[in-house]
Amino acid sequence: MDNPLEPGMAYALALGAVSFFFAAVWGRPLIGFLRRKGIGKQIRIDQPGSHQFKTGTPTMGGMLFVVPVLVITGMLNFVDLLGMNAIGQSTLLLFFCLGSHALLGAVDDWQGIKGIRGKGEGMSPRMKSSFQVIFASIIAAILYFGPPQWDYVGVPGFKDFFRIGPLILPVTVFLLVWCSNAVNLTDGLDSLAG
Repeated sequence: MDNPLEPGMAYALALGAVSFFFAAVWGRPLIGFLRRKGIGKQIRIDQPGSHQFKTGTPTMGGMLFVVPVLVITGMLNFVDLLGMNAIGQSTLLLFFCLGSHALLGAVDDWQGIKGIRGKGEGMSPRMKSSFQVIFASIIAAILYFGPPQWDYVGVPGFKDFFRIGPLILPVTVFLLVWCSNAVNLTDGLDSLAG
């Protein structure tokens, strides 16, 4: 019987399954470690009383998803990363995108735990947005000016790609910042993304 999936799709699904298994196995120990170390959510004073029971809920849980993806993808693409061929370069760009935004989230969570700006307050929205735009601009510049030289977009429902030239720079920045904030807004204690 023929495989109905393209080889690349089968490979991506296999990597997703391995990453899920890795996250499932180390999830419980990670949460236990975060609880023992007191790395938990601090609830702001201006929050309703009904939110106070959430104090101490482990935070920095993004590690549960980011670490397996980076480790497994890195291991399976090690040769490509060393050879710096096209696959290795695009993998490094994805590593930078995921890693930079994960680091930004970790710093934000850590500042919230330590109460640097006040109880439960992480980075200021202006500071976080500035870093998101900086990271997204670096990624957009590499995509446009670097070896991929991407200046086209795909639109769902259309077979062909649309070349938009230098407009790809602000479009890429907008999409990366938008997606980052969409996850940021939906992964709070009330609506965990996952």
